[in-house]
Amino acid sequence: MDKLLVEQQLSNTKQQLEHLRAEMMEMETCSTTQLGHVTSQLKQVEEALIKEKHGHNETRALLHHTKEESLHNNEEMVQYKIMSLAQLNEKEQEIHKLQEKLSAMTKSPSHGDQAELEARLQELTESLINKQTTVETLSSERNSLQLQLDRAKSELSQMEQSHKSIITHHHNAVSIAGLDGASAGC
Repeated sequence: MDKLLVEQQLSNTKQQLEHLRAEMMEMETCSTTQLGHVTSQLKQVEEALIKEKHGHNETRALLHHTKEESLHNNEEMVQYKIMSLAQLNEKEQEIHKLQEKLSAMTKSPSHGDQAELEARLQELTESLINKQTTVETLSSERNSLQLQLDRAKSELSQMEQSHKSIITHHHNAVSIAGLDGASAGC
């Protein structure tokens, strides 16, 4: 009777052992599947991060180029404005001198001299008007370039915020994927 009981216990133990082996194989398969999913998700997140970094670097390079170009344009505009103002000042002085000469002429200046002076005065007046128009155009261009620079700065700021948001989203997705995979079982 003891022998029959021992054989019964041995049989039960073998069945439990087989059942435990089957459970262990199922758990290994499930773990391998979960590891594959997590690895795949991690690879996708890494690829997205690399793409985002590349885009961010390109945006920074473009912004740097735009800033450099804007600075260069501003410098040129300032130099041109200084030159234009100097020329404008010279022309105004010439006009003033000519007006003084004209008023200082004798009572009966020759008709040819007066006509020549009036023509010269007209020419200098037109030149002055052209210079003033040029200065106004340059001022308008400078304002336009400043607006472009402000827009580029705003776009860079938005891209940096977007980049931070994407990194946070990917980090959270990887964390959630790891937690879901570990707690889901099979």
